[in-house]
Order: sequence, then C-alpha cells, then structure tokens
Amino acid sequence: MMKLRLLISILLLSILLPSCNPNKTAAGRMDRAEDAINTAPEQALASLDSIRRTTLITAPRRARYALLKAMALDKCCIDTTDINLIMPAVRYYTRKGSPDEKMRTFFYLGNIERNAGKRESAMADYIIADESSPEATDYYTAGLLKSAIAGAYSRDFNSSKELEYMEDAIRFARMAGDTVGVWYYEAQLADCYFNNEMYSLSDSLYERFLKQPILDTLFYSEKLLVYAKSQLVRDTINCVKGLSLIQRAISLDMNAFSPDRYGTYAYALELSGYQDEADSIMNESAAKFGRDVPEVWKYKVAEHRGDNEAALEHLQNAMHYQDSVVLKVLEQSMLRQETVYLSQKASTMSDLLEKEKSR
Repeated sequence: MMKLRLLISILLLSILLPSCNPNKTAAGRMDRAEDAINTAPEQALASLDSIRRTTLITAPRRARYALLKAMALDKCCIDTTDINLIMPAVRYYTRKGSPDEKMRTFFYLGNIERNAGKRESAMADYIIADESSPEATDYYTAGLLKSAIAGAYSRDFNSSKELEYMEDAIRFARMAGDTVGVWYYEAQLADCYFNNEMYSLSDSLYERFLKQPILDTLFYSEKLLVYAKSQLVRDTINCVKGLSLIQRAISLDMNAFSPDRYGTYAYALELSGYQDEADSIMNESAAKFGRDVPEVWKYKVAEHRGDNEAALEHLQNAMHYQDSVVLKVLEQSMLRQETVYLSQKASTMSDLLEKEKSR
C-alpha cells in the first residue's frame, strides 16, 4: 500500500512540476500563440501578455517573444509605433535567424515604421525582408510582404514595379493556400493591370472578382468604385457600366466613398445626362468631407458641358496640384528609399561586426 501511494505521489509530481516551471510555461504559451496568431490573433495576444517578462532570460526567447508580440498586435489591427518592441528580434535574428525569421522580423519592423509615418524606413525594412523571401517557407507572410511592397510602389506611381510585386503576392498566397489573401490580391492586381493600361486583363479580373462571394463589404465596395472609375477615364468610355457599378457600391457601403469617388459619381451622372444630380453630388461631397471633389473631375464635368472658361480654370488648378504631387513623389523617390536601405544595412552590419569583435 505504501509503495502504491509513493508511486501515485511521484506521478503527481511529474505532472505538476513542469507546469510550475515558468520557463516551460513561457515556451508553451509562445507555442500556443504562434499556432493561433493567424486564425485567432486576440487569443494569441492574450497568451503572450500572460507571460512574465522575467522568464524571458535568453536572447533567443526574447527574440521570439518580441516577434510574436509584434505579429499579434499587427493581426489585431493595433497599430503600434514602438520600434523598441521588436528590437530584440531584430538584434538576434539578423545574426542567427532562419530565412523565415529574418523575413518576418523585417516585415513587421517595416509595418511599425509605416504606422509611425516613416515610409522610407518602412520600405528599407521591406527590401531587407524581401532578400530572405526566396529561401523562406512561410509563404503566407511572403505574400503579405510582396503586397506591402506593391503598395509602396503604387504610392510612388511606379506601376510596373507595383504589378511585378502584386503578381508575386498572389503566387505566394496560392502556395500558402491562403484563399482569403488571393481574394484581396486579385482585386488589387486588377488595379495594377489598369494602371499599366492592360485594360482587357484588368476588366477580366475585375469581373471574376465581382462574381465571387463577398468576404469584406467595404473592400468590395471600394473595388466597385475603382472599377467604375476605370470605365470613365479610358479612351473608350462606358458611362452606363460605370454608373451601374457606383450604384451597386452605394447599396453596399457608403463608407467606401471619398471626395475623389464622389467626383467619379458626379462625372458618371453627367455623362449619363443627369446634370442636376451631378451638381448635387459635388455639393454633397463638400458638405460631407469639408472639401470639394478633385479639380480634375470639375474639369471633366465643365468640359462635357462646353463651359470652356470654367474647364480651363479647373484644368489649371488640377495641373498645379499634379505638379505638387510629382514634387512630393520625387522627394520620396525609390532612390532615396534605397539610400536609406543601404545606409541602414551598413549600420546594422557595422554594429554586428563590433559585437563580434567584443565577444
């Protein structure tokens, strides 16, 4: 009987002792967080927040925690700007990380920089992350990375590079089996095709996207409006289709509208013979957003009406604005971003060399 009790006591201790070990508890919670991070990010974040910082006693453990915390916050749409959050991962994985760890680290570092409004630094981080993507096996994150780079090129009006990276984003999403990502990326790829004046491919992809189940009403409505705009600014205008797409977007989510999209709507109404309604929509934009529709739409409406004096005035205003946009783009050009990237990489390598010398 004594032997049986002793055996039971030993078994109980063997079960309870690991759960009392804070180091093993921290590792287990990080494992659970990593498993849940893409499907249940709030749960992953809660698991990470329950870990005592004093248990993160090694550089590898601090690096893993920092990366997982940055990922969880990003997935929960908590746009942190605290770069120190991820620096343990940057310091460790730069030297000893796998391709996946390096890619994830610099991708999420780039997202934090982007949240802080540091676009050039964010792009530099994305480029460093992209260097690891050919050897990485985390195709899901590679798709997110390629999409982020495509977005950066889009903001700088580099349509050919935008297209290249968006095609890569879809390729990686398909490799990852990320059907939701493919849904989003295909719509963005349609935008890219239009920006590169590949109208047949653009229309075909938009039509395919619009026939699929709606996963995100706001995003779907936005793409309806982008597709509508594409019907109104090409050489062969299809105002009937453009207006139909806009009205469909209105029925789904008015939050997709902006002054530019009100301008698109006004121009579609103008071309369709609804002059009073077009004026009303332009006035509504000013009342709702506190600013008028862009001058280019006022120009197009005035030109269609044969009001040459007003058209000329709006055209001059539009050209002035375009000049300021061009100057801003040049200011934030890819050359400057690549310079930041090179200097940042050189600084990182210099720091690492100094650390190696002191070891």
